[in-house]
Amino acid sequence: MPISDPEAALEGVPHSTWQRLAELASKHRAEEGRPPVGAEEMKSDYIRKAQDYHEDPPDRVEVGRPAPVQQSNGCYSVGPYEFSVVGPVAVGLEGEFCAGQNWSATLSAYLKVAGEVVWRTQYVLSREHSSVTFSPSVGVAKADLTIGVYGSNYCLRISGDACYWWFGWSCKDFDETLHCFG
Repeated sequence: MPISDPEAALEGVPHSTWQRLAELASKHRAEEGRPPVGAEEMKSDYIRKAQDYHEDPPDRVEVGRPAPVQQSNGCYSVGPYEFSVVGPVAVGLEGEFCAGQNWSATLSAYLKVAGEVVWRTQYVLSREHSSVTFSPSVGVAKADLTIGVYGSNYCLRISGDACYWWFGWSCKDFDETLHCFG
């Protein structure tokens, strides 16, 4: 698969897709006090990350694993855990886990395209609702994410797949246990 012709690799992706990605990324940047990003910058960063990935693909999904930090209330700050899944697409997870008989986890999941957050959602897990599945899709990137706390050791896990567009869809599965609290 040639990596030198990004216009052919992205054939059929309209300019409006890059504009929408820039709008989504700029919204999240504004929440962080950062300046907006333009459509052309999104596209060029996407191309660069896709080409870098094709030139030197990693053997497995790369995961940042910061240790949970116990807070004064006894709960744990978790993450951010970020997964460079495939090409210019990364998924992430961060939040808080509170142990005990009625444990809870307030988690925020996000999807990054070309290094920019373009989708984010929050969910509260509990003993009664111990996992949730999301399927974000943003034109040139998509993912199926299942996030849950499993077993008697309260293991926080994320699984699914992530895909990006480059001469068609390229996808990669992942299944990572991030931390066990029990």
